[in-house]
Amino acid sequence: MNPFWQRPPAEGAYQARATMEPSTAVAVVAYNRPHYFRLTLQSLLTNADMADCDLWIFLDGGPRAQHDRHCHLVENVLRSAEFLPRRVRILPQREHLDCGRHLIQVRRHLFDEAGYQWVYVFEDDMLVTPHYLGLCRRMLDWAEPQFWNVGAVQAYNACWLSPEEKAARLDSVHAANAHWWGYLLPARTWFQIRQLLYAYEANFLLGRAYHRRDVGRIQRWVQALISDAPLSSQPRQPQSGKGWLGPEWDYRSYFARDTSLGQDAITALALALVGQQKLVPVVNRGLPIGRKGIHMTAASFRRHGLDSMRLDLFESDARRENFVAEAPTAGELRPYMRRDEQQVLSQWFSAQRPRRVLEFGAGGSSLFFSQRLIAGQWWSLESCDEWIERVLHAAADARGDQTLASSAAQQADQRLTLLACPAAQLPELLERLLADVEFDVFVVDGYDRPFVLRRLAAHLTGRSGHVLLHDFNRAEYHTSIAAFAYREQLTPPSGSHQGWLVLRQP
Repeated sequence: MNPFWQRPPAEGAYQARATMEPSTAVAVVAYNRPHYFRLTLQSLLTNADMADCDLWIFLDGGPRAQHDRHCHLVENVLRSAEFLPRRVRILPQREHLDCGRHLIQVRRHLFDEAGYQWVYVFEDDMLVTPHYLGLCRRMLDWAEPQFWNVGAVQAYNACWLSPEEKAARLDSVHAANAHWWGYLLPARTWFQIRQLLYAYEANFLLGRAYHRRDVGRIQRWVQALISDAPLSSQPRQPQSGKGWLGPEWDYRSYFARDTSLGQDAITALALALVGQQKLVPVVNRGLPIGRKGIHMTAASFRRHGLDSMRLDLFESDARRENFVAEAPTAGELRPYMRRDEQQVLSQWFSAQRPRRVLEFGAGGSSLFFSQRLIAGQWWSLESCDEWIERVLHAAADARGDQTLASSAAQQADQRLTLLACPAAQLPELLERLLADVEFDVFVVDGYDRPFVLRRLAAHLTGRSGHVLLHDFNRAEYHTSIAAFAYREQLTPPSGSHQGWLVLRQP
């Protein structure tokens, strides 16, 4: 039997529906987070394009489900909505499907059973601009005549650019697979990828809690799929006269590492195996708000930088129809700090001339400061696979290098070493690094900062060395800061930027 990505994508049921009047659904998937759900729904109903869509509310079930509360919220929000949907349907589940099964069921119901041609999929934890829905559709309309390999679009992308920098790049789009939040999926794509999603559901999600899925079995299953897959989808161009949007997602490297193997990852894999990409803008038109949930805690929300992202409104999005495809570049990955903070830290590093720096939490600062150090090496620990890929791509772009390494220890260039370190493995890896490598400076801008500070305070007792702490003004860090004898403020707290502090021992 041929692998599913080599079979004809169209099926009889879909071809019959494709001749009918176009139809679009907006799906909001919710479970017991009424505050986030209300904010998400309110923001969606500021979109004028909602008037041409059917709104479907999918409520997960089980003994703890709060269906009545969510139904009342829908009723109240609709009363004051700026734009009403064409129709509203609420589907409360009796059993608790959990996140993975529920999101698969949503697409099954809307595509396979209800026959929609386009479906927006939202979870109950993101704010969107009033032009989000229309921008997604116009991105798809722009891409389809030009590229054969755009299978989905999404107007959200992780972005920490300033409003001024965003305004200069509103037309810029590129391919990305991270963060499947608020995406628009055409039926033609669903009927290409659904077989793999259904196999994943049947083999690994039925009869068990989503957070207890057998990651080892899933990993082996994924590796078997990947071993049979073509090395590249670029030569498999099925339509003449259309271009190929690149670069491809390096799913082989992604699944070679320790990943969550949730349904989002399997959706991205299915898309990649049929040679398709998801198109996103450089500038975010959505903002994650779900600090607590099955995949997120307040600490991890901050660690991923989601608490410091802005949602800016650009009225020109109401008319934006043309876009510019570009590959992710180093320019997108900049230190998330004020310009004066960059200047002060650059001056500090220039004065200190450290031989070796260890940073907790990689990002734009890893590239910015490692490239500007007068002497020495910059080592960075990072727990998030997405950030590892972004830093590596940005470093490769800065060098003009098209190759991308993929191993636990990533050597980006002679000055920057990036180490993949899941949070649970930090204590063990930190002990090895402190024992084997001599660092002059420690930059603490991620992970469990109180733990890191306590360990560094003990390590530096009787040794020379400095600790740079970002966001030092947060109350939860004050006790750990007190373990250091010497404390000097480099930059003051201001808004979401809570300042830089230098720490050392006598």
